[in-house]
Amino acid sequence: LEALEGIAPHVGQVAFYSTVRAEPMSGSELDAAYWMENLRQPVRFAQTVEKLVEQGYQTFVEISAHPLLVQAVEEELHRQGKRGCVVRSLRREEEEGDTLRQQLGQLYVQGVQPCWQEVLPAGRLIQLPTYPWQREHFWFEPQKKDSKREKRFTSRAGLKADLPLLGGHFAPSNQPGVHYWEVELDAGEYPYLSQHRVQGVGVIGEALLLEMVLEAAHEVLDISAYRLDQVELYERLRFDHEGKRRLQLMLSEQSVGVASFELFSYRLDEDTKDDMGEQVNPWQLVMSGSVQIAELATPSPVSRDRAKLEATAEQGMQGEAVYTDLQQQQGLDYGPWLQSIEQLWQKDGATVARLRLPSAAIRNAVPYQVHPALLTACLQVIESALKPEGMQSSQKGSYVLACFDQFLLYYRPEPLAREFLGYMHVRDREDEADTAFTVDFLLLDSQREPVCEIKGARLRYVVLKEEPQQAQDEFEEWFYRINWEALSLPTPPVFSGNWLIFADQLGVGERLSEQIRRSGGEVTVISHEKIPHSELAEQVEAFSLLVRQAWGRKEEPSRQLIYLGALRPALSDEETVQDVEQDVEREMMRVLALVQSLAQAGWRNPPRLWFITQGAQDVTVADKAGGQVSSSLDARQSMLWGFVRSLVHEQPSWSCSLVDLMPGCNETDLERLGLLIAARLEENQYILRATQIFAARLARYHVPEEKPGESSRIPIRADGSYLIVGGLKGVGLSIAEGLTMQGARYLALMGRSPASQETQLQLMQWRAQGVQVLEVQADVANEQQLATGLEMIREQFPPLRGIIHSAAVLHDAIFLNLSAEQVRPVLAPKVAGGWGLHLLTREERLDFFIFFSGGASLLGSPGQVNYAGANGFVDGLAAYRRQQGLPALSINWGPWAQVGLAAQQEQVGQRLALQGMMNIQPRQGQMAFARLLTKDAPSQVGVFPLNVRQLQQASAALARAPFFTYLRTEQESQQTRSSQWLEQLKEVSEQERRLLIEGQIREQVAQVLRLPPGRVNAGISFQTQGMDSLMALEIRNRLEDRFALTLSATILWSYPTLETLTGHLTSQMGVLAERESSQKDATTKESIATTKEALQPSADLEKLSTNEIANLLAQKLANIRKSS
Repeated sequence: LEALEGIAPHVGQVAFYSTVRAEPMSGSELDAAYWMENLRQPVRFAQTVEKLVEQGYQTFVEISAHPLLVQAVEEELHRQGKRGCVVRSLRREEEEGDTLRQQLGQLYVQGVQPCWQEVLPAGRLIQLPTYPWQREHFWFEPQKKDSKREKRFTSRAGLKADLPLLGGHFAPSNQPGVHYWEVELDAGEYPYLSQHRVQGVGVIGEALLLEMVLEAAHEVLDISAYRLDQVELYERLRFDHEGKRRLQLMLSEQSVGVASFELFSYRLDEDTKDDMGEQVNPWQLVMSGSVQIAELATPSPVSRDRAKLEATAEQGMQGEAVYTDLQQQQGLDYGPWLQSIEQLWQKDGATVARLRLPSAAIRNAVPYQVHPALLTACLQVIESALKPEGMQSSQKGSYVLACFDQFLLYYRPEPLAREFLGYMHVRDREDEADTAFTVDFLLLDSQREPVCEIKGARLRYVVLKEEPQQAQDEFEEWFYRINWEALSLPTPPVFSGNWLIFADQLGVGERLSEQIRRSGGEVTVISHEKIPHSELAEQVEAFSLLVRQAWGRKEEPSRQLIYLGALRPALSDEETVQDVEQDVEREMMRVLALVQSLAQAGWRNPPRLWFITQGAQDVTVADKAGGQVSSSLDARQSMLWGFVRSLVHEQPSWSCSLVDLMPGCNETDLERLGLLIAARLEENQYILRATQIFAARLARYHVPEEKPGESSRIPIRADGSYLIVGGLKGVGLSIAEGLTMQGARYLALMGRSPASQETQLQLMQWRAQGVQVLEVQADVANEQQLATGLEMIREQFPPLRGIIHSAAVLHDAIFLNLSAEQVRPVLAPKVAGGWGLHLLTREERLDFFIFFSGGASLLGSPGQVNYAGANGFVDGLAAYRRQQGLPALSINWGPWAQVGLAAQQEQVGQRLALQGMMNIQPRQGQMAFARLLTKDAPSQVGVFPLNVRQLQQASAALARAPFFTYLRTEQESQQTRSSQWLEQLKEVSEQERRLLIEGQIREQVAQVLRLPPGRVNAGISFQTQGMDSLMALEIRNRLEDRFALTLSATILWSYPTLETLTGHLTSQMGVLAERESSQKDATTKESIATTKEALQPSADLEKLSTNEIANLLAQKLANIRKSS
């Protein structure tokens, strides 16, 4: 303080943020006390940048001799979902002037206006390049859904642009007057396409097909008043599992103003073969008829006085009641965009309806001939008026439009017209069972002028089938669980090398170290009290110091690090929410600090890492094989399994293993643990139970079929309540929709934020269908808010029968850049929320309690060690509840399309797809969830469409792991090709080697950046070409596998261009080739010398004990095996 007393701070002219206090300051506060605080307090850089981004700052410049903070700022922008620009001033080994100008250019592109007088003080003449201009055209090409298919179709000159549903047009040269259009309808493209469901299955309504024909007629016949004659509809179409359907329309001109049409649909995969297994025509006829110019036809004699029409009818039904009746009686679900009936009156076979198009449909209107929502409303009036009085209640079905004599369009309604009147009259009732009707329908506008008319429409009653078998079976291959395979250990294992143990509070580490010493190994033990518990940055430094003190800086390939810090007394319900949350957070931060310190050490030969837990895995199958049952499970330690599984994805060159011990392990268990570690097997996930050792295998899970007379299904009860935490959006809201389809009538949806406007529309629809929905605004991680929300549910709703915990938070970052601020929010809903829900609902008589976990905790996922660890906790919590006799299931979901965290962050879904994890469509997820509502399900099931071949391509090293043994395909041939390529590198000259290496790097970079290889510029940084930190990690992993090298996690930032990275790897591979050549020569000479020496008697052997001779012999044998 005395040295700083003379400082006289003053108010600054530029906004100033302090990384000591993480807040803005004027400048006058920067006195001696502040700078003393600066020296003593930790740097709060992450919190400061977080506030800057929140306040709108999106352009950052790091002024330093070499960039150190650029990546951290980019991670914060990415975390908050903000677009921004982060540039550096200088970089080592780069020309300073060029670097500064390049960064200034980046700022200019972002809109920053430099002081040009300083940059270019005076103009000067320069010579143009002597080579000619490289003229290359880059024409704008609209994005197409299927470029291969669209290339077959070209637009015709003069075609109109107001044809929203028709695809590319094609007129064959040998068929004059014939026109084809082909389109792939996507339920996600227009909102109303996904809001028409029959028995829960998305269908393409007849109204949409009619609009397609009207658009084609408008294009070819150039008319606006049409008459469709003798129209036949052959089949109701449903969307495929991706919410798409491919259609083809053919229109053939017969004479002036007259044409016939046929509409075809491309069959779904399951429909391409007949009952005999023979291939059939993939195109099926859906609709046919003819179209012509409508003469001045006279509408049906219907009074245009609405008052008279309404007076002739009985008391009207409100629109909400109409749609509830359609859903309950006929299984017809219409979303908010398709609910246009305001009121409906009926009497003596006549029906009158007042129609009003939803404002959302009008706001998004495109120039249709007749808006599909309006045509759908016309058909809804007909559907709602027909009642199958003679059908048995068990024969639930709906009326389907089969054909009609005529459809007349008198004029094209204005796009913004909203109010209409519909009139329907039953012309003929075919039988007493009411299985078929013939009706007429007239649509009038607000001025009572006719818009369109349907004459002689025939509807037949179709009994609804159960969900199509294909729809049920398509996700059966998505169910996974972990199987445990018994292993045998080689004997005797060798306890060689240096061992470092981070001990636990139960004394397991001390007992294990004694065993290693007795067996001849060198071991250092760090007591549990010395394991750091401070802030993350300080923990990293402390771990680095402890490791250096134990091993120094010299690298040895035989080092092993055993982490036992997670072991603790058994978990019980006596633990409070705060206790459990603190335990899990503290443990994750310790392990994160440990692995960050190891990564920063930059070892070429990193030590093998062992992470030991106790009772973290649900091992029912293994216990039966071992003949012993676990005494308790600890969900807190399960966190470590999710964390390490993801860590392996980021550091595949590290050898990381997980071992789960029996709770209350004895000396025999510890001896077996020591033998397992010394054996150095290829596995990386083990459990020790009784006298056996088991290794993890990912296996498909088949939901048991119900036996006759026995029901293991968990029914959804109309008299029970269902709580969905995180149910006001995303996956939780989608599952809530699925529950309504299964008969749920009381839904409590809990969320931190109020429901969005879109969600409110969805809730209105459910309420109209008779579903009671209670919105509970509460943070599940806040115990008091959670308790209050549960009490509200108990007061207003029937008893709880099921709980679904779907709340989650993402803060993705590679583990090296992960901060405490990115860990705590991710843990909170899973740990505090999960444990709080468990404690507060223990006494409820629940049919199910389901945690929504992520595939990351089961398979691992790069950039998600925090998220995977949080989900690992709920995986363990489900097993913990099961052991207590309480219902529980943890579902490890893959990424969902359209909804969910992966859908909100598009790059996350794309990255997972590149790694082989395909998307789950919402309806598929709903059906998979319903399939798992069974009493026979294990405590943990993975649900994800896993493309194993894609996983192999993304990371062959991971795909070769024993964990994927049951799913492995074609790996041996890939490994052989890689080995042959490496041998080729060693045999060519240095110049040829460089060319081969550059080509391989270019290929791997192009695949990750999704660029053509030729577009990867050798002299421009990868970051400039679109690389982010997670992409850098994936490229690094690919290069490690391809070159069989251990590469630094920051290699693509240290060598940021194709040119510099090629030079570095060429140097590495050259040294490796020379080293192998010299090693072969040395091995040959050593073998000859050893043979000669072995023939001579050694007096030294007589001085050794029997144990020393055995250890020496085992070491020699191990060296021989390694050399061979």
